[in-house]
Amino acid sequence: MSSLPNELSRPVPLSALGLDPIEQTVIASDAERAALAKRFDLPAINSLAGRVTLVRQPGRIIRVEGDLKASVRRICVVTLEPFDQVVEDAFVLYLTDAPGVGPGDELDIALDDEDAPEPVEGDTVDCGEIVAQHLTLALEPFPRSPEALAAGPVTRTDPEPAAANPFTALRGKIR
Repeated sequence: MSSLPNELSRPVPLSALGLDPIEQTVIASDAERAALAKRFDLPAINSLAGRVTLVRQPGRIIRVEGDLKASVRRICVVTLEPFDQVVEDAFVLYLTDAPGVGPGDELDIALDDEDAPEPVEGDTVDCGEIVAQHLTLALEPFPRSPEALAAGPVTRTDPEPAAANPFTALRGKIR
């Protein structure tokens, strides 16, 4: 996690984590949504709510499980018109607070998931930042408005069709 101040900060102290799960509800305020929209280069984030559950596991591993629901304003890549899109996502990730563990270091752990745990920076886990990061991961990279989706796939309208083989023009010139 980044050490920069987060627009949506909901820290949970590592000292509070035990074998019993801790659930954190994250609901972004108007100011937080505006700051996140600016950070993620979105016209607007209309709503953002998430739930994150933290539980300590053996080997200094912290299992983070959560879900989020948001309404974001996007720009359609086809029509270039703004539209609102609902985003829902569920996620699981693993963190570690083992001393001396940093990016690229190896840990001797066995997880069902292939993802290695990320090191925790500082003495807290920021549930708000986790929700914000997973929102960006859940966004479609090339958003299309419902009107553009109803119009069907975009087709190429070049007057000249592309050659089936790019080396066709070289045929007969090389001996």
